[in-house]
Amino acid sequence: EYYWNFKVSADLIELRNIAMAAELIITCAMHRKESRGLHYTIEYPNRDDSRWLKDTVIRRPFVG
Repeated sequence: EYYWNFKVSADLIELRNIAMAAELIITCAMHRKESRGLHYTIEYPNRDDSRWLKDTVIRRPFVG
């Protein structure tokens, strides 16, 4: 119902997807207790391959 108030265009959908990807990247980075690549944190300045050298899977809660 919310989307009926807006004209849905390819640009709007792309913006939504970019915002969602950014939110997931930030959430994952905040949960890591290490620094890796561009994700540097002062509290954990070193890499921790023994705990974090793996894929990270995160899911958004279902809203509906």
